[in-house]
Amino acid sequence: MADRMVAPVVVLLLVLVAPAWSGCPSACRCSFAMLQCLEPDGITSIPALAAQESENVTEIYIESQTNLENITDVDLANYRELKNLTVTYCGLMYISENAFQHNFKLQYVNLASNFLMHISWRVFQSVPLLSLILRDNRLTCSCDIYWLQQWHRKRQSDIDSQQNCMYNGNSIQLDSFEMDNCSIPEVIIHPPTLTTQQGGNLTFTCVVTGVPIPTIRWRTEHLQSNWTLQRGIWGSSLELILYMRNVSSGDNLHNLTCEAENRAGMGEAMVQLDIEFPVRILFLKDPEPQHHWCFPFAVDSNPPATIKWLYNNTPLTETRYAYTELIRDAADGSVQHGCLFLNKPTHFNNGNYTLIVENKLGRDQATANGMFMDNPFDPFDPEGIIPVLADDPTAPTNQSTETEKMESRVFG
Repeated sequence: MADRMVAPVVVLLLVLVAPAWSGCPSACRCSFAMLQCLEPDGITSIPALAAQESENVTEIYIESQTNLENITDVDLANYRELKNLTVTYCGLMYISENAFQHNFKLQYVNLASNFLMHISWRVFQSVPLLSLILRDNRLTCSCDIYWLQQWHRKRQSDIDSQQNCMYNGNSIQLDSFEMDNCSIPEVIIHPPTLTTQQGGNLTFTCVVTGVPIPTIRWRTEHLQSNWTLQRGIWGSSLELILYMRNVSSGDNLHNLTCEAENRAGMGEAMVQLDIEFPVRILFLKDPEPQHHWCFPFAVDSNPPATIKWLYNNTPLTETRYAYTELIRDAADGSVQHGCLFLNKPTHFNNGNYTLIVENKLGRDQATANGMFMDNPFDPFDPEGIIPVLADDPTAPTNQSTETEKMESRVFG
């Protein structure tokens, strides 16, 4: 009876330990980090493993699959860690422009010995490609592979030096082929800089040249201001004018981009919006203990604002014991975060702290209350003087002097 139970237990343990790989085709081998399909004519597309099976795959190697003709938008969607892709000696004829849209770590692509005739620059625009092999494909010598020729000439990637293309039935080395009527769009924005105040207007003109005639657009999807467009043609140049009306301070420091693309490639130019607005305090909080006590605050303004403090309605002179420190972070844009720091405050420093900020367009203020400790002395003794014996006439004077020193140490 015991012997009969051993086998089922062993099988159960193997099932629990081994990966399921339920989506792995019989013609392929699937491991933790690699997918291999080497058995001839075993697949017609790149295997779409389940997310949990493909999430750690860094390499895909496929060979001798004559019925694998396409790489689509979704074939590689689950392979987010993919770094190396090899598809060789297959029937590959077409790659979607969005085939690698999810593969942000893809660095090596080998598509040698297939049937590719065209391959767009858009296929690789979102990946950090370091090495590309396309030899022994019947690529047509056309503007569609102008990007490949330029990339090869600039030695920006490890592209096969023997890359050829087909022209009038002849195989020609890509490097030496002169592509007429083909150029990557050149994009210029006028004016390159422009400043206005909140509620004002801005106008930018995007001028584009390129062959074939490019498409052109402003990236407006994140603008908070109202805008309209006007198109125009001046000789061989295209214009797209962007009018911004009643501009919002929320667009300050926004990188506004104009893009143009054609079969040869893509060009773009950018201008950073400079929108001035009155200073405003986003928040001022009561103090919190850090290394020193901190009054956290945030201020937004353009141009930058001056910062001053009042303590119980009296100007606060900053010293090494009471000082303002700003925390710089480019991600905050025009917002300045900071703290008013107090070093070891006592009951003498309890009270109201008022933040006053000002730039050329406005002024703002806010108040927070600091309660650092209770008065340890007689509540009817506002000076905090410790009662002393009558036979020690110097003690009160010394205590008052010590109090003055404490006040001086914190507030200068």
